[in-house]
Amino acid sequence: MIDLDLFAKRDFTISNIVGFLMSFGMFGAVFFITQFIQDVLRVSPLTAGQETMPWTASIMLVAPLAGLLTRRMGIRLIILIGMLAQAVALAYIGLLATTTIPYIALLPAFILGGLGMGFTFGPVSSVVMNAVSTMQQGQASSISNTVRELGGVFGIALLGIVFGQITSNVKR
Repeated sequence: MIDLDLFAKRDFTISNIVGFLMSFGMFGAVFFITQFIQDVLRVSPLTAGQETMPWTASIMLVAPLAGLLTRRMGIRLIILIGMLAQAVALAYIGLLATTTIPYIALLPAFILGGLGMGFTFGPVSSVVMNAVSTMQQGQASSISNTVRELGGVFGIALLGIVFGQITSNVKR
């Protein structure tokens, strides 16, 4: 069903790895960040959703800009900038998040994470599509979307294991 020869194409494979890693980190983190906002900062699920909206809004605002910038700066540089922005955002949240942190202190990281995703999503998809022939684009797109979804699933699952271990050790 899947033409495994697609993975012999370097750009296709690397782009799928980047997509997996992006989804792993960001969707795994977003899942737990909403839990953190609700359970630690003590807000309702609706408020937690509203407070993470800058993350998703940033993606929508930046994605068109990423397309324009790839023509000027190159697609690889834009993807690198996007992935670095996401890493910095996650590191910022990881280093600063405490039980007493005000929401406003997390807001820059949410925006930066969204900017990073906006710089990464479109360009990665473009590289995947450009790496294959027209006849293979449907299959390539399906593989890419599946790989990104699996990244999110594994991110939530593995981060769940990590957080479960941490919290079980804290309770002892």
